[in-house]
Amino acid sequence: HDAADVPIPKTPSPMSVVLITVDSVVAKRTSLFEGERDTTPNLKRWAEKAASFQRGYSTAAWTSLAMSSLFRGLYPRRLNWTRVYETSRLRLIRAPIKDNLRKGERVRAAFGMPRNEKLKPLQWWLNRRGMYSVAVVDDGKTEFMAEHVGGFPGFDRYLVSDTLPRRKRNDAGLSTRAIKVLGELPKDQEFFMWVHYFGPHLPDDTHKGVTRFGETPADLYDHELVFMDKHLGRFLDAIEKLEAERPIAVFMTSDHGEHITKTGRSHGTRLNEAMIHAPLLMRAPGVPGSRPEALASIVDIMPTILALTETPGPSYFDGVDLRDVIANTDAVKERILLAETWHLNRDSGQLKRDLITAFDGKHKLTKDRIKQTRKLTEQGSERNLIDELRAPHLERAMDRYLEANSATHLED
Repeated sequence: HDAADVPIPKTPSPMSVVLITVDSVVAKRTSLFEGERDTTPNLKRWAEKAASFQRGYSTAAWTSLAMSSLFRGLYPRRLNWTRVYETSRLRLIRAPIKDNLRKGERVRAAFGMPRNEKLKPLQWWLNRRGMYSVAVVDDGKTEFMAEHVGGFPGFDRYLVSDTLPRRKRNDAGLSTRAIKVLGELPKDQEFFMWVHYFGPHLPDDTHKGVTRFGETPADLYDHELVFMDKHLGRFLDAIEKLEAERPIAVFMTSDHGEHITKTGRSHGTRLNEAMIHAPLLMRAPGVPGSRPEALASIVDIMPTILALTETPGPSYFDGVDLRDVIANTDAVKERILLAETWHLNRDSGQLKRDLITAFDGKHKLTKDRIKQTRKLTEQGSERNLIDELRAPHLERAMDRYLEANSATHLED
């Protein structure tokens, strides 16, 4: 694909765009799905005028895989990945490891980042057509979203919470900064703004002034959701005020969910519903509030934003325009989605876990490519039906994807 072959619009975008991502949100534990606790009342209120996709999914169970996928409209295995190693000081370094470790530092994990991916991300296409782009992100104590790591290149302005005073490096501080930046955006130029909240991700914190439920992992997690929602609501209110002056499309989703047990919580290790079922909302001019039941994915966000902003782009997307999902057009009626997760060995940087799943809303086929095992379940269930039931359409979809992307492209 040659981006130079794609025309550049001569007219401005008809609207600006805000993309909000929140780390580690279990869709069913939010107020959007009438959970046992009203954890996200502000998001629920805002969603009354939004398309709230009831079966929205992530493409992966790790932040690096999912967010890289979202910003390119492609499933993760289609991208080129650079090995990066997280150290005991939470720095991300590249090979050769020994040359980049500091005294007393050791490697604790290995990941992939699309540092050398030549396919252009969403912000590049929007910048190219004349929109201003800004990112306001919090990646906790990690460096996944640090500008120097190179996972999210091309923004005109890039602000990470690491530059804030330590006491403000939370969802409250992020919203305060995002509201400030929103007020500083060019008045005579349409914009693309990405804001990433980290609060629901581990480790758990205690926040004054919001409901506490107890001390179990689920209790602590729900407390984090309430705190995030309180401050996300402030940012959503600021956007609503600005909408009185200019048209804005707003998207909200999560990179992945969380597997919560009686003793702890985690993500990245499996592809169950709690891990990949994501809140996915779109509130845009001309799009009425609704609760579509058709399958949707975070891989749909980039093609939708390009369509709404009348931005010509590439033709290789795995995603579709979410307005087709809302209308339940023929393009999505027999849709099959994919999601995957893979881990790298801490020392060698080679794959040690490699899972992929294909699902149609009724059934879900999951393959462990390391152990060479398969699992077929009803969507939302964990009971393996592989000896009782066949799903040839899911097998074909997975096989086609793996044949076209037979290996994960990893490089140093």
